[in-house]
Formats: sequence, C-alpha cells, structure tokens
Amino acid sequence: MDLQLNDIENSKKELTAELSYEELTPYFEKAMESYRKKANIPGFRKGKVPMNMIKKLYGEGLEYSAIEDITNEVFVKYIMDNKLDLLSKAYGQLKEQIRKIIVGQDDVIEQLLIALFSQGHVLLEGVPGPVSYTHLRAHETPEHLVCRLLLEKQKTIR
Repeated sequence: MDLQLNDIENSKKELTAELSYEELTPYFEKAMESYRKKANIPGFRKGKVPMNMIKKLYGEGLEYSAIEDITNEVFVKYIMDNKLDLLSKAYGQLKEQIRKIIVGQDDVIEQLLIALFSQGHVLLEGVPGPVSYTHLRAHETPEHLVCRLLLEKQKTIR
C-alpha cells in the first residue's frame, strides 16, 4: 500500500492511496460473503447461494461498494497512525474570519463554532441587539455561514 498526503491549499489536503489487487481481494471476499448471507436467488435457499454464483452475478457491483469501505478504513488508519489533527488549523482560521464580523464576542463565536461542527442549532445572543436564531446546515460552508451572519447583522442594524 502506497499512501501520499498532498497539500492543496491552506487547510486542504489530499490523501492518495494505491493498493494492489491482492491487497483489495480480502475486502472483496468479505463483501461477497456478507452479501451471500442475505442473497435471495431463486433455486437456492436464502444464504446458501454458491460463492461463484455471487461473483458471477454481483461481483463487480460488490467490488465497487467494497471500495468505499476500503477508502474509509485506509483514511481512518492513516489519521490514527500519523496522529493527524484535522480540525485545529481549520478551526483557528474560521474563528479568525468570524472575529472580523462579530467583534468582541469571543464566547459567542466559540459556541457558534461548536454548533457548526456538531451540525446543531445555536442561539446567538449579542450585546446590544435582539436575539437571533440561526440554524446551521450540514451542507453550509464556512464562507456561506459568514456571509449569512453578515446579512443578518446588517438587518438588525437597520
């Protein structure tokens, strides 16, 4: 297995993994065995379909689905083995950008980022001004969030 971590931008990285077919084979066999247990093919009892029949009918599709599992496993293993801290740099950069918009409210910014990373809701309270409710969406980028907060701040000033 050949792993390579490439820098793309400030806090963006790309992990490239190259595995041989021999390294992938155990994962493919595991996926096929798992599917075999629940396969319901006419002429065979449930879970008793011969492995060569599973490979013939569903082999390619099962290999594609197994690749996603392999990717996740390789990614997590690389992070654990190299003790990477994925959020600290992005967190610091995001916090600095939000501080430019929400001035003097470090506690509010801290709580906002906790809610953003946990994909939850947050109740923003600022002095002075009304309480505003913001729903942080899972698909929302930090840039989009900052723009939306800026627009909401402008509306409360008017």
